[in-house]
Amino acid sequence: MKRLSSIVLCGAALSMVCAVSSLSAQTRAAAQAARTHAASAQVADIRSSVDSVPQTAIVPVQQQPVRMTEYTTVYEAAGEGLNRVERRALRAKNYAACIDSLVQSHNYMFYPATMQEMPDGVVRTIYADYFFFGLFVDHVEVHLPVVRGGSQYLERLNFDSMAISNYQVSRVQCGWMISFDIADRDTHYHACFSVSTATGETTLTLITPSVTMRYGGRIGVCFEAPFRAHR
Repeated sequence: MKRLSSIVLCGAALSMVCAVSSLSAQTRAAAQAARTHAASAQVADIRSSVDSVPQTAIVPVQQQPVRMTEYTTVYEAAGEGLNRVERRALRAKNYAACIDSLVQSHNYMFYPATMQEMPDGVVRTIYADYFFFGLFVDHVEVHLPVVRGGSQYLERLNFDSMAISNYQVSRVQCGWMISFDIADRDTHYHACFSVSTATGETTLTLITPSVTMRYGGRIGVCFEAPFRAHR
């Protein structure tokens, strides 16, 4: 009888343990489900808040570097395959060809470096870079220092003229000779250029009503820098 009572008590206790275990499992499952639901709701709220605000996506774009290339046009005969002596001779030939082209273009500038009153005046150096004598197809532009006749004081010739006459150009052994007359209203001038194709030395003899001047310098293309700014 006692043994039967013990069996019955053990069965009841086992049933209670199983019930408690089942209840604990259900409680843990419910809690896990609640946590999952809360997390899902939070994610949904975050997605909703993100989707409700327009977002601008900024994507960095890396462009290829820009390469600047300078091109220089050279109208000279190529010197590949030549030794140093031959290249120097070729440079001299190309330089003479450039002088010939300038003179024949009838469109060039004379830039003075020295000045002298003829026949035996003092030779003066010209440092100012704004003096020039421009010979163009249809006119001349003159801006030169001159010595006031019979004194050491300087004056400036500054005029443009389209009155060009008696224009003569001739090829000589050392280069070119160019001469012509200019009229600035009632004042008349005579200009004579001597240009060396070997050295580029250019001499301008300018006869004015009061004095004869001789300038030494060079010729070049029209209004080279920095002269273009002083035109």
